Amino acid sequence: MQITAILRRAAQINSKGIASIYGDRQQTWAQMEDRVARLAGALQGLGMGTGDRVALLSLNSDRFLEYFYATVWGGGAMMPMNIRWAAPECAYALNDAEAKILLVDEAFRGLADAIKAEVPGLETLVYCGDGETPEGMLNYEELIAGAEPAEDAGRAGDDLAGIFYTGGTTGFPKGVMLSHTNFFVGTVSNAHEAMVEDGVVYLHAAPMFHIADIIYFTAVTMMAGTHVVIPMFTPEATLAAIEKHRPSVVLLVPVMLQMVLGSEKLAETDISSLEMITYGASPITEGTLRMAFERFPGVTFVQAYGQTELAPVATFLPAKYHVFEGPLAGKLRSAGRPTRIVEIRIVDKAMNELPRGDTGEIAVKGPNAMLGY
Repeated sequence: MQITAILRRAAQINSKGIASIYGDRQQTWAQMEDRVARLAGALQGLGMGTGDRVALLSLNSDRFLEYFYATVWGGGAMMPMNIRWAAPECAYALNDAEAKILLVDEAFRGLADAIKAEVPGLETLVYCGDGETPEGMLNYEELIAGAEPAEDAGRAGDDLAGIFYTGGTTGFPKGVMLSHTNFFVGTVSNAHEAMVEDGVVYLHAAPMFHIADIIYFTAVTMMAGTHVVIPMFTPEATLAAIEKHRPSVVLLVPVMLQMVLGSEKLAETDISSLEMITYGASPITEGTLRMAFERFPGVTFVQAYGQTELAPVATFLPAKYHVFEGPLAGKLRSAGRPTRIVEIRIVDKAMNELPRGDTGEIAVKGPNAMLGY
């Protein structure tokens, strides 16, 4: 099981289809495959070896998708970084993961020098923004233009695909190690559970560094659909992208959904392309759901629950339970049912399964479970 196989399939079955749209840029699946192979070659030329960590600190971009696939294509391990971190937090994660290469966009170019000064093992900075390349950094587009397409390194199965830092409840963030199998099996499951169909058009409005949005990197690609990307979430930017690019699916965590519902622009926006809104990551109120059902008529809702350690989904609450009346009502406070690839138990501190209705810890087992920290 190999992440890059998902990209190759999309390029094979839909080579001329639109893979990504970002501002005025768009590319086909054939073009994306070529750029990914060239970026992989460029990263290898910068010293990326097998399993080496390559980090990215960036707002949402089509280049985020290219980085995701190119890093593993070249044999490395991706490390998307939390855009809310300050320089010391970034430095901690980079040192902890022993990252050698860091890509930064225009929004974070000012942090790069401060970060590099605190990370002795960080050898190379790559500027992946659209402005002028800062002194001491290499230019992303120039690297791709000057590189030959690399052969896929062939990493697969339990080989490390990426490290994803998660806050937890105490102490420093922990680096969750996810494999090719974790992503591949999770993709098949998530695409099925979330009803992602062939040719889906998905809007990346949520932060792309977050594992909740990353699941759509592979799910949409597996369906040879289209990734529509906006730099960052605002209600206005999200609604404008929905009207202009006609996505069928979007992920909106509850606070994002509340902001969209509260926007004056919603009533003026053509949202007729939307078929499904996925939500999760935090509790949602019944009032918010009622308002969402009213203002997004004909749109289905699906809830996902999980954690980074599960790449990341453990349960889904399907669309059919998003009702207030009838025999399927009464489930909106539930996190849903286990996906088809996991086993879930509620256990005590000794890992003994508890009787139904008792409160305990959630234990999840499946092929999507992480390699470790």
